[in-house]
Amino acid sequence: MDPFQIRLECLSLVRRLSASQQSIQKVVDFAMRHASSAADDVWDCLVSECARAGLNAKLNILFLLDALLLSIVDPVGHAASCNAAQAQASAAYLAMALRDLRKIVDAVVPHDRSDAVRLNAGSTQKVLESWRSLQLFDSELLRGIEDELEARKNSLATEAPHKLADFSRQDIQRRMEEDRERVS
Repeated sequence: MDPFQIRLECLSLVRRLSASQQSIQKVVDFAMRHASSAADDVWDCLVSECARAGLNAKLNILFLLDALLLSIVDPVGHAASCNAAQAQASAAYLAMALRDLRKIVDAVVPHDRSDAVRLNAGSTQKVLESWRSLQLFDSELLRGIEDELEARKNSLATEAPHKLADFSRQDIQRRMEEDRERVS
């Protein structure tokens, strides 16, 4: 596949992404398969789609990134055993994740959307805690991002109570199904 085809296929996979582990693993496998030749393109697709997607899709992309990064390291936080090309690609994904971490978190939990804070902040904090425990990123960086998320959540206390009317019935049902899928 040439880089253009890789981007098109990656975007197609990400746009069909759901909360199911099978769906997430399919994109992780794609990303790892094309990492040595197109890690930048794959990463670019993930981050740009995260910026554009709806609230549920943004959270799915965050869980996809979590699975991708966890596929790179073993449970102790050391690089997983792989060949030299895979190790180099893994290092590239980690470096790009470090570079774009704040941008990704801001896309999943935007400052200016209280619905996003209500719906996505808790799950985002859990992912960040997992990354801190695995020492994927600098602990201070993660703590700073977590503090920002906590401040966003605390600012909601001064706002009017949340109305479910802001979401369609279909959006609410889809979110409930995807949250159930993530827990399983």
